[in-house]
Amino acid sequence: MFIKELKITNFKSFSGAIAPIVFNVPDGGVGSGLNIFVGENNTGKSTAFEAIDFVRNRTKKDENAIKNKDNPAHVSVELTFVGNIEQIIDGFSQPNKVGVFKRYIYVNTDGVPAFTISRDTEDSKQVKLWNEADSSFVNESGIDAPVKKLFETNFIWADTNPNDEAAFGATTICGNLLKEIASGFTETVDYEDYKTKFNQVFNDPASGLRRDLLLIEQKVQQVFTEQFGAATISFHFDELKIDSFFKNTTINIDDGIETPMTEKGNGMQRAPALALLQV
Repeated sequence: MFIKELKITNFKSFSGAIAPIVFNVPDGGVGSGLNIFVGENNTGKSTAFEAIDFVRNRTKKDENAIKNKDNPAHVSVELTFVGNIEQIIDGFSQPNKVGVFKRYIYVNTDGVPAFTISRDTEDSKQVKLWNEADSSFVNESGIDAPVKKLFETNFIWADTNPNDEAAFGATTICGNLLKEIASGFTETVDYEDYKTKFNQVFNDPASGLRRDLLLIEQKVQQVFTEQFGAATISFHFDELKIDSFFKNTTINIDDGIETPMTEKGNGMQRAPALALLQV
């Protein structure tokens, strides 16, 4: 599923309803689907991507900051998708929303299936779906979060610290990549062995750690019983989830001198982030 068209109305520097931005989508040819924005500074290149981000994620800013100063009354952004829409909905939508989303797939003027969503500042909490039958946008209950599952956006802004993008947090590029790998790994024998060993070390009464902790538990239980009444106190360690390990992951770069990526210059840090985005 690919973004085919972006319509912007009164968003930041775009005053009024501008002509839709039509994107190239992959067609199997080399380089197809690549889109490059070229223009002088302050002509709205980044704003177009901010508009896409607004549709998916709303805005963390004061909404007045995204309103065009000359026409602030109505701000809206529309995204139209083409491609394997039904397959994406089947694969990524929660089950009770599959039928809802599929009702709003329509055939566009090019004769191909399309799916259009919109967000505006009249109620920015709502994502609206284009209803081709009556030519209007419709708000379906509880679809804001499910819509986010249908497409992912990753932006490496010029003023973003590239090290942040290459970190292994839950919402970063690296985090998303490793999440995909880990989702399969958790079903392997290796991961089952890890869980067994973890519980042997941290929760098995026979382990050295548990014997030491038993003394603490007994003392805490004694104080608790004296002050609050009889109860059993014990410590239990939940196994670390797979994404907990990622937070301690670093990227090393050897360009003649091997160091963590964070110790390289900004340009060197940005290159892995861009490579990861392509991967």
